[in-house]
Amino acid sequence: MITTLRTISTQEAEVFLWQKLGDLRSWPAFLNDNRRKKGPKQDIRGYTLLPCARMFDGTKKPPLYSLADVVQFIDNVKACTTGTKPGKYSPMTLNIDDALPWGENTFDQAGTPVALVPVVVMRKRKCSIFAGSGAIGSTRWGSFAKPTKTRISSRRSGGLSAPLMH
Repeated sequence: MITTLRTISTQEAEVFLWQKLGDLRSWPAFLNDNRRKKGPKQDIRGYTLLPCARMFDGTKKPPLYSLADVVQFIDNVKACTTGTKPGKYSPMTLNIDDALPWGENTFDQAGTPVALVPVVVMRKRKCSIFAGSGAIGSTRWGSFAKPTKTRISSRRSGGLSAPLMH
């Protein structure tokens, strides 16, 4: 039997659950755990929420939830759980500089712009051949020396020279 249902996406279901039930659970994790084919399903006082269909969007098949099932789940959880508070949005008014990239528009909790501190990142280099060890193929971490084009010859390799790799 084919039934016509009003459906919502996973993201819409997550937001709807958060708006009605608040931070009772991590709703993305809750829905993801219930979608898994293996393992136990999560529930709240015996009530669980499962998708009703999938929508093929050309590359993947995200799940869809029946709006009636989501509303029924919310009503059941509200009836058996005390202290559920709806989630609240708390928008802030900020003075965004459009000339800067989004990562450089940094603010503190009060909304005051924060100056960026330059960060110097040091990376470790792995030397595949280290001239100071006397052996070809030895490794050393933490060499920040400028790469050189020194060649080392070895008696083991039959007098062939190998490039120094940094």
